[in-house]
Amino acid sequence: MRIHLHPRTAVPIALFWWLRIRHTLLGDSGPLSHNLPLGENPHTDPTAARHFNEHARRLHVPAAELSRAAAPFQTHERSRRPRERDHALATRAVRLARVPAPAYRPVSPERRDRDRWATTSPMSAVDHGFLATVRANPRLRPRVGNPDEMRSNRMQSTLDALKFRVTAPEPGVPEALGGAVITALNEEAIASAALGNKGGINLIVTYEAFGAKMHGVVRQEIIFANHLNAAGRPPGWLSVPLVLTSHTWENGKNEQSHQDPALAEALLGEPSDVSRVLFLPDYNTAATVMRAVYQSHGQIWTLVVPKSGGIADLFMPEEAAALLREGALRLEWAGLRPADARVVLTAVGAYQLDHVLRASARLAKRGVPHAVNYMLEPGRFRSPRGPREAAHMAPDEVRARLYPEAAPARIFVTHTRPEALLGVLQPLSTGAATVGLGFTNHGGTLDTDGMLFVNDATWAHVVAAVARLRGIDRGTLLTDAEQAALDGHASPQGLLI
Repeated sequence: MRIHLHPRTAVPIALFWWLRIRHTLLGDSGPLSHNLPLGENPHTDPTAARHFNEHARRLHVPAAELSRAAAPFQTHERSRRPRERDHALATRAVRLARVPAPAYRPVSPERRDRDRWATTSPMSAVDHGFLATVRANPRLRPRVGNPDEMRSNRMQSTLDALKFRVTAPEPGVPEALGGAVITALNEEAIASAALGNKGGINLIVTYEAFGAKMHGVVRQEIIFANHLNAAGRPPGWLSVPLVLTSHTWENGKNEQSHQDPALAEALLGEPSDVSRVLFLPDYNTAATVMRAVYQSHGQIWTLVVPKSGGIADLFMPEEAAALLREGALRLEWAGLRPADARVVLTAVGAYQLDHVLRASARLAKRGVPHAVNYMLEPGRFRSPRGPREAAHMAPDEVRARLYPEAAPARIFVTHTRPEALLGVLQPLSTGAATVGLGFTNHGGTLDTDGMLFVNDATWAHVVAAVARLRGIDRGTLLTDAEQAALDGHASPQGLLI
């Protein structure tokens, strides 16, 4: 049996096997296969080539002998045993018997008036949406992977109903031998507990900073699902939401160890049709997303969700649906004369939206035309890297509507590091006229507004960026005191935050 390899492939394979053979058969104590550069290269050294060919020849098995050895395993037709690739565990198609309707919250029609905003925690929508889905589909086993702090992360209803799995339940504590909440201080293990429940309904919820420790196992799941899609055998398990909460902008009590958007950034790099990364701005959007995630299959939905109860209810149910459908949405109730705008402000994240709206209010007060967008799923606005990813992209019509050529100045205020986001959104970039504001690795025991200030991402930083891009004197948009605080010459407390 001959295997024909391209020279670029054959040489490294030959080198690998030559070193393995040399070490195992010749008892060589020299460099092992993992240590490069190599001593002698069989591609250029005749003696090394002779050694390689001599010992590789011992590994040769004639094709007929291989066929005879494989024959006993080819008994599927006779025994009626399905091939492994056709086994029910590999081909299962999990469906919800019933999809519960979200319980939406009312939104004030006077959204420009901050005093009229009602607030709540978007994590409550995650909690209610997951538990409602579990209760509506009792034949599907639920599994929650959780490294720590279910109650702190506002998953109270889920915990009370499903309980921690323990070996010795304590009275009066939400624990049970058959509990569906798997908790351990091993992030990869608890993620695997949910990812392994392929026939059920799953949820992973964690402090955002801890999520980075799940990256390896989650990425392997994404890779395998992507391979199945490429092979024309898309996976049939219900998509899994990976909820990142107690996140970078609201977790100051433990300093920078708990301030890290790295997992969302990393998963934005994976195929966007399999690895969906969404930044949830409010309760109604979270409720819409939780309903949709379990109607999709073979995807990891990374949901960046604030847990604070002070998040404004800003998106009506139909707006939340449009946001999920298109990936981003123009806020028609914000901005000033958007048809005349030469600058577009885009928020990616709930706290970022709050400060973009503050900046918008100041710009409107000063008579500067501008438009305001919210971007839920940045991965839908990238340059697609394959046909399946291209099919997942936002339509050109949506891009043109949200980012018209007439508005070349574009400011993105993001939950992540700005460089990571601007890399994903390169098709929307207009060069020097595009600015990103976000996490710049500054943190500490600060509240949310303090975090935004030290990372140059407050409303005032947005206004200053507009002035710079539009060639407007900053002093016409900000007071002297605000400028002094912005420049570090005065305290921002009470002025900017």
